[in-house]
Amino acid sequence: MMESFKVYLPSNACPHLFPDNTPTDYRIRFDKPIDLNGQWEVGVESVLYSSRINDDKERSEIVLNVETTVDKTVNSLYPYEFITTSPDPEIGVWKGFRGIVPTYFETDFTKIESVIKTLNDMNYDMLNPEKERKNGHIFYFSLDKDNHVEYECSDSTGFVLQLTNEMAKLLGFDYVSVLYGRKMKALLQPQFDKKDPLKQGAYLLRYLNTNVQESQKRIYLKVFGAPFDGKEDALLKLWEKTVTSSWKIKAEFKSEKLILHNWNAGIGIRFSPEFSNRFCHPAPFFGKGSRWAFQAPKWTEGTIEQEQWYVDIYTEKMETTEQKAVIDVSLELYPWRSASMKKLIYLINTKMVSLLKLNLENKYDAAKYRFELTFDDVSGHCNLILGPMLHSCNLSKNLSYLLGFKSDEIRERASSGVRKVDSLTNHSRQLHLISNVIQPTAYGKHQRQILCDFLHVRDLKPITGKRFDPISYHPVARSGIDMIHLRLTDDTYNNISIQDVTTIVTLYFRKVKRQSV
Repeated sequence: MMESFKVYLPSNACPHLFPDNTPTDYRIRFDKPIDLNGQWEVGVESVLYSSRINDDKERSEIVLNVETTVDKTVNSLYPYEFITTSPDPEIGVWKGFRGIVPTYFETDFTKIESVIKTLNDMNYDMLNPEKERKNGHIFYFSLDKDNHVEYECSDSTGFVLQLTNEMAKLLGFDYVSVLYGRKMKALLQPQFDKKDPLKQGAYLLRYLNTNVQESQKRIYLKVFGAPFDGKEDALLKLWEKTVTSSWKIKAEFKSEKLILHNWNAGIGIRFSPEFSNRFCHPAPFFGKGSRWAFQAPKWTEGTIEQEQWYVDIYTEKMETTEQKAVIDVSLELYPWRSASMKKLIYLINTKMVSLLKLNLENKYDAAKYRFELTFDDVSGHCNLILGPMLHSCNLSKNLSYLLGFKSDEIRERASSGVRKVDSLTNHSRQLHLISNVIQPTAYGKHQRQILCDFLHVRDLKPITGKRFDPISYHPVARSGIDMIHLRLTDDTYNNISIQDVTTIVTLYFRKVKRQSV
């Protein structure tokens, strides 16, 4: 009785039955099924295939995450104010100015109608008393029959609108930047330059109104003589009711310390001296973020009646017209086509610099966007230097291995390879031969019919022959075999692509010998 046999499986054996067969993914059907009685196992004796593999490991990719700035002209509004307080706190009248600064322009800024619409929409951000908003606007810009800009103000309380010089010139007011009174007409027609977009601060508006009380944005938590019973819970209830409900600034206690959370970038807060002392918060407290008290509150027995607690809410000046963004710059190359490692590194450096210049145009700065890959002859390691505006460098898996780096994602400004660089000719890669004739094998995260895995070493010869000694055997999946399916894959289990030559796999079947007890 036969105890073992070999099967030769060329990829071009059954073109009439399986026309879609390829050298790395093919099926062979037998005229007569192979019947196996008892327990059998099978292994790969040899694989003959093309040494010129053309798969993802041949093509390599580098992706740079590049920080850039995208200049945006204005239209998004943020209010701000500067306040000077009267020396007498009981009067509480302040003098100063308020204004708005749009930060980007979503509509077509080359059209006067679009700019005028933006200006008119600013009425609702002028923070004037409610009675001045009943007519739908405080001021109004329009075009007359001669296509000149006309300004009209409906406010009668000393309202004055001030433009930047750029805005005044743009609208045709020339350099008359202060608009006062009920009505004012531009002397010139609007001036637009499509090649020169509006710059930072071009849409800056200010308005003056001295008939506003400073206490308009002062929130009182506790006034003189008002009792305050309790500790944390009572304060949090007061804060939630008076501050959080209006300004979304939250308060909480952790480890007995008061923490305040302010996530509105345009809002700042300042405490009364009594509040700061009582809750151990350094005064003043400004801006966005979370702030901690430096120690627990100074609680005393009984109620607190003689202190005044208030929180001043103010808005900050915001006039940036630039928004940072990250773009991807991608480079694809075939490292095996380079004559040497130094030639490959030179190719990567020159192509990457060219791509950065092409994508960034006039924003390109050689120091900020530095990309320099070097090779150390003494240590045999590669080194990579990234400029401050390059967030990270992502290498394809095989390229990171080829260059000797530990990871395929590099975030450090200066990184060195962890191993010596292999030659391009002798670089190895992992291949798997998968078949339907064996039972699934636990490999990685999934069960796969992996018949064997082996290293492919690049060779200048057109055909590579791989013989296995000793042979690694696997249990045969079934007793009757009428068709064998073979796949040659990479380490991600994707079929590789090679030149159109015949692949020959030799399988060795043997019967499992019973072990004596």
